[in-house]
Amino acid sequence: MIKPSIEAKLNENQRKIMKGVILNGSVTTSWCIENLGIVKDTTRRYFNELIELGFLKRVGKGRGVKYILNENDR
Repeated sequence: MIKPSIEAKLNENQRKIMKGVILNGSVTTSWCIENLGIVKDTTRRYFNELIELGFLKRVGKGRGVKYILNENDR
């Protein structure tokens, strides 16, 4: 799904986020905090980077935001 050249640019936590999305269908900021042990600001930065790369897309607003695979470009 992810090209090895692109995957090499992701850090370990970003790879775990992608794996979580693939396994669960979506992930949230809370999921990352609980499962990866990272803080909210770092989680948001990772999500924004994965969105910029075209891997994820944001669904919902506010506390209901979740992140899913962006299958439009894949």
